[in-house]
Amino acid sequence: MLNDDATGLAREISRRNWFILLSALAVIVVEMAVSWTLTKQRMRPLLKLRQAAVDIASGNYDVDVPHRQGRNEIVLLLGAFGEMVEGLKSQRDKLVRSNRELRTQLNELTGESGQKDRNAPG
Repeated sequence: MLNDDATGLAREISRRNWFILLSALAVIVVEMAVSWTLTKQRMRPLLKLRQAAVDIASGNYDVDVPHRQGRNEIVLLLGAFGEMVEGLKSQRDKLVRSNRELRTQLNELTGESGQKDRNAPG
């Protein structure tokens, strides 16, 4: 009888150990799934930001910088990057306007110079 009780107790302990092991594995699997989902959500704006940086490096300043709400490091980085892009666009536009003005002035000067050369006594 004592032997039967010991065998029954050993089976119960074994069954509980399997239950604990399977429960722990289930928790780990669920935790990994949640972690993967959260990581993917956090990485999405960074991947878009990376693509925006690649576009800017190739000369395309008309990029879509993702906007998020909050005060974490990613949101602050996105905001700073967006401000940088707007500053670059503004500087580019100023340079384009200045370039046009200089070309116009150069054309006027070369036109006047050519006109003077033709009118010079020869």
